[in-house]
Amino acid sequence: MQQTWPFPARDLVLENDHVRITPVELEHDLQNLFVAASIEHNRDDIFTYHVNVPPMKDLETFRRYLTKKLATHSEVTYKVFSKRLQCLAGCASLMSVRTEHGTIEVGSIWYSKAAQRTEINSNAIFRARCS
Repeated sequence: MQQTWPFPARDLVLENDHVRITPVELEHDLQNLFVAASIEHNRDDIFTYHVNVPPMKDLETFRRYLTKKLATHSEVTYKVFSKRLQCLAGCASLMSVRTEHGTIEVGSIWYSKAAQRTEINSNAIFRARCS
């Protein structure tokens, strides 16, 4: 008998003392995530090494990027809120979900410059717990 694993919850909440991770809500989160992603805010293109992701120069470019991410049925994209910075710091996705094999990839991770090389990623990826 072959076991099938459940698809990741689209309403998952992970939280610890440093971060709160919840699913992206396009219209609710668009502006704040754009600030975290934008060239203007970061003074750099934080997506330089992401495949097929354009520089985030304007809100409409970011809207197209995020809309496409959220429409991908084989992944779930979560926003990462930094409690220290008191803002959305970036996103991470559970990708290439294969419930029949019980496999999943963590990817498409990005953070604003202010969040890079801080406690945020290690807490988001390794230490957050379901609440």
